Amino acid sequence: MTRSPFTGRASERERLTAAWARANAGDRQIALVAGEPGIGKTRLAAEVARVPSERGGIVLYGRCDEDLSAPFQPWVQALRHYVTHAAPDALRAELENHAPDLARILPELAPHRPDRLSAPSTDPESERLRLFDAMVAVLAAVSRGAPVLLVLDDLGWADKPSLVLLRHLARASRPAAVLVLGTYRETDLVQTHPLAETLADLRREPAGDRVLLGRIARDPLAHRGSLTPTAGRTPPAPPAGSGPAPRSRLDSAVSSGFSYECSSGPPSLRGWLVGNHHRRGWPGWTISWQFTSRGRPFGLPLS
Repeated sequence: MTRSPFTGRASERERLTAAWARANAGDRQIALVAGEPGIGKTRLAAEVARVPSERGGIVLYGRCDEDLSAPFQPWVQALRHYVTHAAPDALRAELENHAPDLARILPELAPHRPDRLSAPSTDPESERLRLFDAMVAVLAAVSRGAPVLLVLDDLGWADKPSLVLLRHLARASRPAAVLVLGTYRETDLVQTHPLAETLADLRREPAGDRVLLGRIARDPLAHRGSLTPTAGRTPPAPPAGSGPAPRSRLDSAVSSGFSYECSSGPPSLRGWLVGNHHRRGWPGWTISWQFTSRGRPFGLPLS
């Protein structure tokens, strides 16, 4: 499947890419992307994740589910993915003595330190603190081999322990080349929401940042289409007007080739061109299509 081009959000991408650069240098970062439903928070996170994935970084992903509030759900998903794909020797070195604590939320870690598994503590707060410290320590150990981008999606549905762990990581003193990139719906956030308290705490952290996504202003999309004969025929004059010309005029023009440009409106003629090309089987003709957004060209597949 061809992925559609990612346009807009230049300033937001720059901020998040800068946060990744600081994390890559060993300065742990927390960045939260907020916005209304469907505005592109997850897509922006995926676009930012392309940088570490293409440059040898480690990308981990965990998602919170509205209908399944399992304890530490996004952290478990992310850690499970790493445990499943990491080299066994490297994993053992990174876990050190923390497998017993992490195995309480990720049972598949139990075989890595079976002799050190202990009975649950009688003090729940001490037990939770050991778990939090273990997660921070393992992320730091993993990041010594390669910087880590940890995406926590839909934090508005996170259970409170997951949010407390996020705050603990933000406050930890242990150095780590880690960027935690979280997303949440701004419209769902009320003062009594557990995430609201976490956001207030993270705003006081020097490594914390919040990126609010607004609606993208409509960008005039310049597009140019051409149907060019290889037999040396002369194309007719471009259709008049800045928008797509009536199909009847184009229909008479394709017998000898044409080209046109328009600076606004959707590229509705693209489908018509491709459809006619397939149906009529125009031999010896070449179709090309180019789009320009904010002065920068990009291509789209014709079929």
